Amino acid sequence: MKYLNFGSFLVLSVGVCAAALNGCSSDAKDTTGGQRIVLATRVKPAATIADDFTSGTQWRVKLDSARLAVGGLYYFDGKPALALSDRRTLRQRLSDFFIGTAYAHPQHYVAGNALGEMVEPSSVDLFRGANLVDGNGITGTFRSGRIVLPDEVVGPAAEDLARHIATASGVATKAEKTVFFTISADLTDIQETSPKGEIDGCVFDEVEVTGDGTVTLTVTPQVWFNLVDFSDIVSGSASSPTDIVHGDVAHKAFSLGVAQLSAYHFEYTP
Repeated sequence: MKYLNFGSFLVLSVGVCAAALNGCSSDAKDTTGGQRIVLATRVKPAATIADDFTSGTQWRVKLDSARLAVGGLYYFDGKPALALSDRRTLRQRLSDFFIGTAYAHPQHYVAGNALGEMVEPSSVDLFRGANLVDGNGITGTFRSGRIVLPDEVVGPAAEDLARHIATASGVATKAEKTVFFTISADLTDIQETSPKGEIDGCVFDEVEVTGDGTVTLTVTPQVWFNLVDFSDIVSGSASSPTDIVHGDVAHKAFSLGVAQLSAYHFEYTP
């Protein structure tokens, strides 16, 4: 997807705001004038990333690795997408996924005005986190974010990702069965529910940004596993985990999870 050159966007926005505040925002009181700012960028793991958790399919899972490739980050003044309340069964949701229904696509989301971006592709070991390159933006009220996934995987975790957009490994237990696994998702998998390869409308803790600061993206890979059922997966072992096959139901569920908004959360600190 092609985006407006942000340098040009900033010049235009500042010029418009100088003439009229409401030219820089759909709500004039939510802008401080559109001054240029620098936004340091970092990705950090959720505090619970190494903890056991119970998935929506009632498997007890513990991760020992999780990695993600990022193509770009974008920030807006529109309110984040509403959480989609879906009481369908797992079978119904996965059935929709197989036939191309965009279950993961946010509904009722209007991005509004673009306020910032970080456009250098990279990749992150989510157990360690990482500082990405500085982004830029303009002052205003930040409310939502977008993650654009890359066409090509680059950066510090690229070798471990092996060209996949997201990977994870760990152990899952339910009743008498234990599964040691590795699993991955590609851009084409994500595009089955998000054709542009975007995770759009993520929560950005609402904040009035008046100067330079840091945008932090927190990733919770536990969300990726909410719909994954390991029942049909070979158990494997700690030394030889099962690599879950692309196209398998568990793989489809994982790919759907990677695209879920609730796995990603933005915040700003001065």
